[in-house]
Amino acid sequence: WKALSVWRNSPDPWRWPEEWQSFLPKPLLEVGGAYEAIHFPSDERHRDLARKTLAFWEIMQLALAMEWRRRATILIRKSHQYRAREISPFFVRLTQKTGHVLTKEQERAIGDILTDLAKPQPMNRLIQGEVGSGKTMVAMAAICQAIDSGHQAAFIAPTEILVFQHYVNLRPLLDPLGIRLACLTSETPAKERRQTLDDLKKGLINLIIGTHSLLEAEVMFASLGLVIIDEQHRFGVDQRWKLRSKSFHPDCLILSATPIPRTLALALYGDLDISTIEDLPPGHVIAKTVIAKTPEEAWPMVAERLKEGLQAYVVVPAIEMTSESFNLEQEVEELNRVFPGVNISALHGRMPASQKEQALSQFTQGQTVILAATTVIEVGIDVRQAATIVILGADHFGLATLHQLRGRVGRGNHDGLCILVPSPKIQQANASKEARTKGPDESVFFEEDSSKSLDRLEKFCLCRNGFEIGQLDLEWRGQGDLLGWSQHGGSGLRHFDWKDDVGLIAPARLLAGKIMEEDPDWRRYPRLRCFVEERFGKDFFKSDIS
Repeated sequence: WKALSVWRNSPDPWRWPEEWQSFLPKPLLEVGGAYEAIHFPSDERHRDLARKTLAFWEIMQLALAMEWRRRATILIRKSHQYRAREISPFFVRLTQKTGHVLTKEQERAIGDILTDLAKPQPMNRLIQGEVGSGKTMVAMAAICQAIDSGHQAAFIAPTEILVFQHYVNLRPLLDPLGIRLACLTSETPAKERRQTLDDLKKGLINLIIGTHSLLEAEVMFASLGLVIIDEQHRFGVDQRWKLRSKSFHPDCLILSATPIPRTLALALYGDLDISTIEDLPPGHVIAKTVIAKTPEEAWPMVAERLKEGLQAYVVVPAIEMTSESFNLEQEVEELNRVFPGVNISALHGRMPASQKEQALSQFTQGQTVILAATTVIEVGIDVRQAATIVILGADHFGLATLHQLRGRVGRGNHDGLCILVPSPKIQQANASKEARTKGPDESVFFEEDSSKSLDRLEKFCLCRNGFEIGQLDLEWRGQGDLLGWSQHGGSGLRHFDWKDDVGLIAPARLLAGKIMEEDPDWRRYPRLRCFVEERFGKDFFKSDIS
């Protein structure tokens, strides 16, 4: 209260200019009055109006920052060009060889990419799509276009297993086309690594797929034209920048299998062009999802599908024994006991690369019937005969991870089945709740928490696509955790609520576009630039669009 008198005698932080009035959502307070009212409102309506004002003030600054970077990028001219705007003959032959029929939304996304590549400024496009929607095939259209024009492409993925999977799947398709493919990870043998780096520098390798190893200084290209970043949320800004700085403004395609509603995407990725693939290829259906109280309830369902000649995944949250949940060591023993005579293999991130490749190859080729694994199989694994996945300790995983895991099954001619098994503590709490007849005691708080976890899993079972998952995740976790702002370094979005304030995004973007169009150098509004710099940092305006 004492600070308020100082505040009232200070310069007003901002007043909405008269020329902005037609763009502002109604009603709003002045920013200074909103800061005062958020602490000392006259009534509830006054408080809500103050919060709305500050929410708009925050999202407008974010929109301004994104619009500034987007316009700055438009002025850049890339050094490499492409031979034709038509789709590459390489890609036509590739689709003919695989028999892949593009969906309408895949065709639209490829059209967006071809248009971008033909422009003098570098492409900066986000492809977000459902699990199994064919984003990799869309990326291949861009890769073929780059290679056909005499440039190299780099494809960076977050895990060795995903890199290996891409390499194994793409090599038999690209070799007949004369496209030389290589992969690079931290476990690539030294001799092979030296040869790969040398060939890459000489331009003998057209496409390289790798993990964070591609970021190292010794990795150099003859003519890097295209950078593809798979599962972009797993890479930091500095990491993406290191890869892109290996060429003079390469075209960049970012892939995300964790889609969010387009309105939110426009706010968060306002400096990127966005293509969304919502449909799935014909015959691909999101797996039916059920909850089993215990593993003993799940195994008979698995056994029924194994009799049909199908394969199964069993996913656990930990490798070694823990007191709280399931672990890989114990579950492999349990699976061998429950399914005697069935070939079972294990896969986790700490295994040497050769063992990972062997485990994955055996499962892909049908030599093993059950693959017990951690979440290393979350993305990129495509085994057509795998129709069932059991996720033990499902409450330990985020909804996006559960959806990715669910997307591993049902990719062939058989319907997928996803079985969620809660952790023992959840089972125990619910059993205790059902059995308890006495009054409330100290365990009731633990039971309430467990009940929420089970409710979250039950709602997940009803979600049929990634956009519903994103909305549910938003409701459960809030925007801070969901959007990873803690890794970003802080967004300053303290008042804006991604669930309730979506309607403020469109006017904020419209106003930001008007401001930057009429005053690209911020001469009319120097204080506004100071506010934006203070919130996002001066480096934000100098940084690469990644």
